[in-house]
Amino acid sequence: MKKYKYNIVNLNDLNGKSILTIREYVRFNGYPNFKDDDAECLLSLIDNIYDKNRDGFVISYMIERICKEFDLIKMDDNAIINIEMKLSNRGDKIKQVVQNYNLLSNQYPFHSIIIYSYIKENNMILKYNIESKELVESAFIELNEDLEKVENCRIPNINFNIKSIYQNPNFFLEGSYFLSNSQEDIKKEILKNDSGVFAINGCGGTGKSLLALDLYKTLRETKDTVFLVPFAQQKIIDEELTEKMNIRTERYYRDTTIKEVIIVDEAQRIKYFRLKDLQKRCKYLVLFYDEYQDIDDIGQIQIFLEDCRPSLIEKKLKQVIRNDNTMDRFARKICGYKKNKFEFKTFDDEKINIYMISEFEKLAINKDDYKIIEPSKSKMTTTCESICCNKKCFSLKQRFQNEIVHFEIGKEYKNVLLYLCNGYCVKNNKIDMKLPVSYGSLRNQIYTIISRAVERIIIICDDIDLYNFLMKCKEELTN
Repeated sequence: MKKYKYNIVNLNDLNGKSILTIREYVRFNGYPNFKDDDAECLLSLIDNIYDKNRDGFVISYMIERICKEFDLIKMDDNAIINIEMKLSNRGDKIKQVVQNYNLLSNQYPFHSIIIYSYIKENNMILKYNIESKELVESAFIELNEDLEKVENCRIPNINFNIKSIYQNPNFFLEGSYFLSNSQEDIKKEILKNDSGVFAINGCGGTGKSLLALDLYKTLRETKDTVFLVPFAQQKIIDEELTEKMNIRTERYYRDTTIKEVIIVDEAQRIKYFRLKDLQKRCKYLVLFYDEYQDIDDIGQIQIFLEDCRPSLIEKKLKQVIRNDNTMDRFARKICGYKKNKFEFKTFDDEKINIYMISEFEKLAINKDDYKIIEPSKSKMTTTCESICCNKKCFSLKQRFQNEIVHFEIGKEYKNVLLYLCNGYCVKNNKIDMKLPVSYGSLRNQIYTIISRAVERIIIICDDIDLYNFLMKCKEELTN
């Protein structure tokens, strides 16, 4: 379904219209998932808003990165009024209102933020009291007085981009972040339990590491908890984050005391026998992993999880918060992986640029704008010079910063460059290699490399058949 841009709406245009008409109108003005209950609440609320105050609203404004929706927003350069609508007085309303206030005040620190909650069941309006942090009963005359003060209305512009927590941890250490609905739901499920194995699967950009560290921060206050990663921290993780959160490398962890909780990030890179050992050393083992970032082709996380049934609890993160899902969808397509069931599917074809090497060499690209990330050639060396036919990658690496994929797990870059020399090919409608240019899982490494890019990736090809294949994949996703 096409996603339309948000527009400012006059509620007078909706007054007295059918539920279906309202749903379609809202879809054409920015939000595709407006439901019957939402339309019923909106119709009921309109009757309580004076005609002169009905213009200037944005309906169901969504921050897709964290799947956060605001039912009604009216804002100008000085104030923001947010009205949340509920069919009944049941459920936890205050949590949503507090989160809305924190989000809006964080994005617009110099605006006056006013939040109401409308209950259709008894036609009641509640107002958020900032000082007491409570919803208190208000009157529609007060709502209208507040609405009347908002002039020259405009559309909100909330850019909520979560950076890689291991590289840029300040937002986490300062507590200036919000979990997505998917993250919040999974965190609640984890905290309900205190024994067994809980496994969380999610593709790159869904916030696994952020959720893992947020969970660790919560649990370590009351439980004997350890946080482990499978790589050397100094190559991947910011030093301040390592020290303040006491992050440890899994292969050097030898504490024999039984912990209440052990949390492991990037668990797909840990071998079966080691996972079994960690399971014995704690009451509750929580694993975060992405099977498609098993770059060493260990393939043992699934075997371990099968052994943990039926006491195993599994959940999947389905919302991309670090970037949109363009990179993930393209990487899955060229690697032949099954589609991910994202709540919001997006594909921006301008983010993916594919060139033959002869075309690329003519481009004027700033060497500081891109980072080359390569598949790892072997466990012993980062070069494939012994089997290389053209040595073109060496000239590229002299122009750009470069690194192998094993040192890039958990990181992200604005722009990434991937060179596919004549050692790569297409087999069975997916990317493959005809020369030993990579050890481990080539496709998992390719997937991981592409998912490191946030804004743009350039893929350079030596082989025209490979070029055509990549362009067809991009074309199919665009259509």
